[in-house]
Amino acid sequence: MDQWTFVTFLFVINVYRTAFVEAGKIKDMCLEQVGLTPEELRARHQTEIPNPNVKCFLKCFLENIGVIAGNKIIPGGFAKVLGPLVTDEAVERMETECHVVEADPNEEDPCEFAWLMSSCYERLTLSDLRQQPGAERRRTKKRRRRRTG
Repeated sequence: MDQWTFVTFLFVINVYRTAFVEAGKIKDMCLEQVGLTPEELRARHQTEIPNPNVKCFLKCFLENIGVIAGNKIIPGGFAKVLGPLVTDEAVERMETECHVVEADPNEEDPCEFAWLMSSCYERLTLSDLRQQPGAERRRTKKRRRRRTG
């Protein structure tokens, strides 16, 4: 994963609070519930076989923010939670690409479905973020100050 990849859940977990979700509190609760450290969560892609606690953290997190329930996607959940943060095109793309993922009824790992969903959602990139009002204006002012300063 390159440096520009927008890691959906870590971005939401660490930065944003939407009108519908207080992700920081949910993150902390889920980390504690599964016995995982933030460092272990950030390192989840550094091994070929994911830490089972990471998968269960993702299940806890996705369920508590309202994206999945009982190893099924909640229709409209992704749009409700992340829609204010990402473009409409990104929401549509994620719903088209990720919402075809289904839990395997024979899967013994109760957290595997959440792992598959989060892996799909991590295809979001920085360009999928909505521009915050005034963000372009602030960037332009910073550029001008650098040139004149």
